[in-house]
Order: sequence, then structure tokens, then C-alpha cells
Amino acid sequence: PIWVFRAAWDAAEERLLLADPGSGTIYQYDRTGRIVRRLQKLGNGPLEFRKPSNAMRVGERYLVRAEPYRRLWLDSDLRIRAALPFSWDEEENPEYSYLGYLNEAAGSTRSFGFGKIGTQENEWSEWEVFALDYENPRGIERYGPVNPDVVEESFLSSEPSKLAACGDEAYFLRMTPELRIEQLGRPGRRLESFPEEFRRRPVLASLLSDAASSQAWRASQRNAQLADGLYCVEAGGPLLLLAHAPRKEGGVDWYVYPIDIRTDRLLPRIELPTKAGDILFVPGRSVWAVFDKGEIVAHANQPL
Repeated sequence: PIWVFRAAWDAAEERLLLADPGSGTIYQYDRTGRIVRRLQKLGNGPLEFRKPSNAMRVGERYLVRAEPYRRLWLDSDLRIRAALPFSWDEEENPEYSYLGYLNEAAGSTRSFGFGKIGTQENEWSEWEVFALDYENPRGIERYGPVNPDVVEESFLSSEPSKLAACGDEAYFLRMTPELRIEQLGRPGRRLESFPEEFRRRPVLASLLSDAASSQAWRASQRNAQLADGLYCVEAGGPLLLLAHAPRKEGGVDWYVYPIDIRTDRLLPRIELPTKAGDILFVPGRSVWAVFDKGEIVAHANQPL
């Protein structure tokens, strides 16, 4: 795999699913890091894909992005069972035509996203967060505008995800000058727990403006002390905040800060066993996986 930012454990946490748009392949790994299956369904049909990405698990199923406005449901045996469209004609959804996601998280019954919503009148919203009911294309809940500044917009346009779903409770990592975590659907509910050494947003040498700027953007992130990834494995939490800090002697220290969402309490920090400049972090209930990433060779080419 050469361009993977998200992966998912199976329900037994024995195998991992990675979807790689760079190779047009969905991979399954075992716990030893060995590839045990490859899936390719190259095409533009409703149950096919060319550049799969963002593998997530929902119960016993997987949800994989096939293209910007279409996801695919895979069963536990990696058989593609159905499509989940994010675009509709007026009969399917009289009000909305598109959901344009930049960040997303898969809840138990809903998909949560940050992006823009298109109407049947060909108008687009400003940046906002929203949720789509898996079973009802008209079941879209809007949580209101986000209004990011240009720096936060760069963060929200890139991985790792700033949205995390604990069952159907979703949380949003805001990359404002003072970082914070908000709960969607609970206006004004902000978690007070946050590691103080990562609370301030650093000044970065580069911003993400287009594909050509992605390499410089990633390098500027990794050279900063920064918390920029949010994860949750199951209903009730905890949230997992991924952070990193450059080492004077070279390499990067990687930390995970669990946050108890019921008591709003920061739990003891966990240091990950890697000093790589970039990683793919895949948490589970009882086991975590960490893949070291190589250097970005070109846009959409950063081998694991």
C-alpha cells in the first residue's frame, strides 16, 4: 500500500482492512503484518471501485469510500453487498443533492462528516458538520457552520481524521488557535480535558492549498509539536487523541491520550513504540496497530 490514512480492525480484532487508492486495492492484514487478502473491483459500476480509501468498521460490516459521493458496504468476508450514496436525485432527496465530506467518522447508525452540503437548486453550504442516517437518504442532521480560519481549514482537509464516533456520539477536534474537542449535537458542550502541552496550535511553515503542496504540508506538521488525530473504538469511549513531538536527536515521539468522555477526565498518556516521521495508527478495543510510513515520494505515494 502506498497511500493509506485509515484502517479498521475486524470484529474479532484478528485482521486489519486497509483501502489504498494508490494501488486501487483493498488489503487485509493479519496480526503479524502479513497481507492475507487483496481485493480489486476496478470499474465505475455501483459495486465497483477504482481508488478505494477510508476503511471503517460498523458492527460486523465495513464501510469503504469508493469515490467522493459513494461508499461501499462489505461484509465480514469482504464481499461487496451494497452502495451507500452521498448524492441523490430530487425523488430520492427533495432537498439535498450531495454531501461533500472532507473528514468523516462511521457511527453505529449514522455517518458523521465535515464538509459542504449541496442542494437540489445547485447551491452549496459553507463549511459545516452533519450526519447521514445509513438507512434513510433524507435523514440528514445539520449541526451548524464551522467557520474555520485558513489554518484550521488546512487541517480539516487532511488526515488523520478530526472526527470520531463513539457509537452514535460524535466528537470534533477543532484545530483553532487553542485546540479543543466538541461534542456534536450538544451545542456548547466542550470537553475540558486536553493535554496542556498540546493545547496551543503551532505556527506551521506551510499550508495545504492543493495537491502540489501536500508534501510540504505533511513535513511542516511532523516538524511541529501537535495533536491532530481523534479516534474512538466503541460506544462509551474513551476518545483517543493522537499527538506527536519532534525529537532533537531525530525522529518523532508519538503519544496517545485517552479521554474518559463520561467524566471528562484525561487518562494516563501512552507512548507508541515508534520514532517514525509518520505513522498509520489503528486502535482497537484490546489491540492497537501502528504502521510506520516512509517518505512521501510524490502526491499519493507514501509507502507503508
